[in-house]
Amino acid sequence: MVFLMSIDDVDIAILRLLQKNCRLPLQEIAKHVGKSPGTVNYRIKRLFSLGVLKNCIAVIDREKLGFEYNVIIMVRIKPNMLGKLEEFLGERREVLMAYAVTGHYDICMVAVFRNEKHYLEFMETLHGTGYVTETTTFVVVKRIKESLEAPI
Repeated sequence: MVFLMSIDDVDIAILRLLQKNCRLPLQEIAKHVGKSPGTVNYRIKRLFSLGVLKNCIAVIDREKLGFEYNVIIMVRIKPNMLGKLEEFLGERREVLMAYAVTGHYDICMVAVFRNEKHYLEFMETLHGTGYVTETTTFVVVKRIKESLEAPI
């Protein structure tokens, strides 16, 4: 693999392990990669400082917490409103991911809601901002693959 920064195969092995379980003890990671716990600790800190590792998060089953309405929302925005819409979406915890995209739409977002009523309230607020000209929503009926892991 070719990287712009100095990341070697040991770093990649550490990243793969952390993607699977970021709670692995240093000793366990060290055993898998053939290095000392101190070396692994140094490398993890270095990966954070390089910005390769951004965070270690818990992956939560959202449905078990009552978020059963999963959607993908495509949005067309009014000219020069991208920055304002970015601010709005950044404040909305229902929005898990939002991307500026090419094509017919300007924004693609993934969001979760407790139910259809919660979703409709969000959409009313979104359209009420005055930043949006059109939306199309796709309701997720089945998760086929869902991952945040990088293909390393």
